[in-house]
Amino acid sequence: MKHLFAVMGIMGVFFVHTTEAKNLWFQEQAKLLKERFSVEEGDRFEVDLSHGDIELTPIEGRYLYVTVERDTDGVSAEEEQELFERHDVEIRQDGRTVLVRARADRGSSWLGWQAFKMDVTMEAQVPRG
Repeated sequence: MKHLFAVMGIMGVFFVHTTEAKNLWFQEQAKLLKERFSVEEGDRFEVDLSHGDIELTPIEGRYLYVTVERDTDGVSAEEEQELFERHDVEIRQDGRTVLVRARADRGSSWLGWQAFKMDVTMEAQVPRG
């Protein structure tokens, strides 16, 4: 009977650590979003951000790379998850248009954007031409 409890205890600890690792992995994935699109000359690139910084870099080639980084330094894990849920990011290609849209629900705070404790930076590497 002692051996059974020891095995169950080890399995329980493994489960807890696995769950924590998955949560950490999810948070890291939610912080840094990356996409790559094959584009041709004449294709459109549309950006619609509610707030944040945009950095465009011309590159050689036929691929457009988009990176959206969401920085939530100084908030708890619970606050961070809530911020990610309130910040809707869409990165997609529809025909010959690549669209990046990021909208934040500021909640009911009278401080507006100042109360939204997330810095958003978008970097796009866009083919010349």
